[in-house]
Amino acid sequence: MIVYKLKYEDYNSAILHLISKGVYKNSKLEYGEGVESVVLINKIQLTEGTYDDQDRVITEPTYEDGFFVDVMSSQKIDFGTDEYKYLVFPKTPVHVFANN
Repeated sequence: MIVYKLKYEDYNSAILHLISKGVYKNSKLEYGEGVESVVLINKIQLTEGTYDDQDRVITEPTYEDGFFVDVMSSQKIDFGTDEYKYLVFPKTPVHVFANN
């Protein structure tokens, strides 16, 4: 299996790009050929927020810029010249696939 870790500006740009690359067949988010799993991670939290005893925010949590997606496929996905625009290589990923 091949795992792609991807970063996009937002949800809409992620979905449109994944459809254009065959990860999804259509806007119903049906997997394309060879795609085994897609995880829409969304934002990645960098720091936790702090809250008082009534759950009011004292300090807001902070997040990594972008919308993150993991794709597992049994075949290579050709991202072409877009490859390094979207692929990320985290040292400590927030999500991993089992047995990967």
